[in-house]
Amino acid sequence: MKKHLTFLALLGYGALAWGQTPTQTIRGSVVDKYTHEPLIGATVQVMDLESMPGTVTDFDGMFVLEDIPAGYRTIECSYVGYQKVVVAHLVKAAQESVVEIQLEGSVTLQGVEVVAHSTAAVNPFAPIGSISISGEELQGGTTTANDLLRHAQGLPGVQPTRDNRSDIVIRGNSPVGMLWRLEGIDIPNPNHFARRGSSGGGITIFSISLLDRTDFSTGAFSAEYGNALSGVFDVRFRKGNDEQPEYTFRAGLLGLDLAAEGPIRKGKSSYLINYRYSTLGILNRMGFHLVGERIDNDFQDLSFNLHFSKKKEGEQIKRTDFNFWGISGLSAETKSPVEPAADRSSWGDKSAYDFTTNMGATGLSLRRILSARSSLQLSMAVMLQDILVREDTVSEANVATTLNREEYLNGRVSVAGRYNLKLSDRLRMQAGGFVSELFYDLQWDSLSIVSYQPDTLLRENGHTTLLQPFVQFSYQPAPRVEINFGLHGLWFALNERGAVEPRINLSYYLHPQHTLSLAYGLHSLTLPIGTYLTRIDDGQGQPVQPNRQLDLARAHHLIASYAFQFGKERTDTYLWRLLVEGYYQRLYRVPVESDPASTYWMFNETQGYARVPLVSDGVGRNIGADVSLHKFFRKGTFMTLGLSVFDSQYRPREESDWYSTQYNSGLSASFLGGKIWKVSDFGSLETGLKVIYNRGLPITPLLENPPVVTPYEPPEDDSRPYSQRIEPYFRPDLRIAYRRDRKVSWLLALDIQNVINRQNEDGLSWQYEPTLNGGQGGWEHRLQSGLTPVLSFQIDF
Repeated sequence: MKKHLTFLALLGYGALAWGQTPTQTIRGSVVDKYTHEPLIGATVQVMDLESMPGTVTDFDGMFVLEDIPAGYRTIECSYVGYQKVVVAHLVKAAQESVVEIQLEGSVTLQGVEVVAHSTAAVNPFAPIGSISISGEELQGGTTTANDLLRHAQGLPGVQPTRDNRSDIVIRGNSPVGMLWRLEGIDIPNPNHFARRGSSGGGITIFSISLLDRTDFSTGAFSAEYGNALSGVFDVRFRKGNDEQPEYTFRAGLLGLDLAAEGPIRKGKSSYLINYRYSTLGILNRMGFHLVGERIDNDFQDLSFNLHFSKKKEGEQIKRTDFNFWGISGLSAETKSPVEPAADRSSWGDKSAYDFTTNMGATGLSLRRILSARSSLQLSMAVMLQDILVREDTVSEANVATTLNREEYLNGRVSVAGRYNLKLSDRLRMQAGGFVSELFYDLQWDSLSIVSYQPDTLLRENGHTTLLQPFVQFSYQPAPRVEINFGLHGLWFALNERGAVEPRINLSYYLHPQHTLSLAYGLHSLTLPIGTYLTRIDDGQGQPVQPNRQLDLARAHHLIASYAFQFGKERTDTYLWRLLVEGYYQRLYRVPVESDPASTYWMFNETQGYARVPLVSDGVGRNIGADVSLHKFFRKGTFMTLGLSVFDSQYRPREESDWYSTQYNSGLSASFLGGKIWKVSDFGSLETGLKVIYNRGLPITPLLENPPVVTPYEPPEDDSRPYSQRIEPYFRPDLRIAYRRDRKVSWLLALDIQNVINRQNEDGLSWQYEPTLNGGQGGWEHRLQSGLTPVLSFQIDF
């Protein structure tokens, strides 16, 4: 009898243990947003649990919350003299949660404190036109294929150019004006299948396993950002766990993803490393073509972040953080002609190409807290990018003729520094600069359809320098008013062009729920180096470089915004945020063709370099408004609803007519949201939906009666640029996932891209179809990809 009772007791205990909700530890640090000084005694609480467990930070600004149930948790942090912050964080039973919370000085209105919203930019000098995107947002419930740029394409004011590209069009601006920054230093285009002379590609090199909070700016950037006209991505890597090793393995139809992190020296240093390999071969064989039929591609990348911290024993302020980081990516895409050769009836059937891109960057970053009011940041990095394109036509006899061959090798050695100083509780200053030595070896040969011989359009190598000093201040002259202002300088040694750019933004807090803001900035952009160096025939058989002395392209940005937070919670925070931003941008000194009759505008190019003589006489204007409604992550739900109305136009010269730019869809709308249901103590169901709509990109119509219709180049009527429009773009993506949280956790996810199988027109690409016009041949727009399922399985331990 005793044995039976013992057995039943053990069985009952096991069942009880099995039925317990899995828990994990949340730990991290709380620091000042400007100086990164640790804050002693800050309160940290988990607000979405009935018991509201909490703690306070220790002498080093560190905190530990133990036995927190797994799932998405709402963390609130408060400290005397600072704005309260509320953030959402995914707690996994298999892995500790390590977070850094940054607090900013408080704004108090008649005894009522203003609460910082959870999407506020990490950069304290960029409160207007900027948001932050967390790694949790990319992992939990969003239909973004685990890619930062796919997520950004669903945000207000942003529209995609093509399904298989990650280019970002912001407020009608060309993607070429985008700036990428990683760990405090500017980097070249960090995309697989990077398009030459552009800022986009196929998918970013960044794995979501490494991403911390990333700032995304859409206009009137703060003074530390330069050499950009359209937008800024300021990317940060998170630190690895410095207490225990952890691993993530992800496999799916797109490939493999492996991540590992852990301590190098426990409590002092850590490593975080990720490797990805992906191929479209599996999907192609299943009949789902993301890029196109007869096209295969694959890519792989490796990223890492090693973090070291040093502080003298018993010294609270002076501390040094040191990061050694790196990214590298290899990608290759090939298109084959139709097989068998006897079936090659059209130009497209005979076309073939090889497209490879390789990119790598590695750097050192140091942050030193000098005192309670000052800190210093230093960064140095080495970068290399290689792009190779070869386009052929293959005859029925399998004889290949090279039509175009391009190889671009670009390198960069960069140094950056920032000094932060709190001059008083109401006045803060940051000063610094960036120095980059740019190396290049560029080759471009294109077959002449006249002589049927290759023309050399570009063959240059060398180096040049880019300098960018800046200084900026944040000042609170009154409790309701905050002003950020500064100057950014830019000097490009290749053709000795420079600029001094004023920046200012002002926020007026009418009420804890209502904020009015104004921002202005002058911004400049160096063109892709190949644009300056392209060779063009002078009409007498001699190659010249007429574009070498082009000026910096420039733009005035003006933003007026109104923010309203509502849906008050028991902790005096808000569930919803409505944001209305009106903007005007005036572009000038944009390259246009030197021929006075031409309507060419360089920012209508999607890739490559101009093949005509240019002058810096073009002007443009973007005017519009973005409206967004954001529900912060609470109780398993989140959403962002956006609507943008705008007009983007240009004219080649001041006296010319106005024309639509290539990206002037005029109206775009987006929805990004998700819901998470707790279905058991250990399991949760995650759903997400992303919907993108725009009115259709403008296109240049074809000539009504062209003298000759050839399969080589569509006969566009350049006298009526972008005067017609393709069909409206509409694409919904759906995600369904099941997460099982135990000491070894797993996630099974199905992302269905373009769930309604709508094949949108591709406004950027024509294709020749020999069956059109009664068999005489003609041109039509390609259709983009249809429904594509992406199944993946992830395990964390």
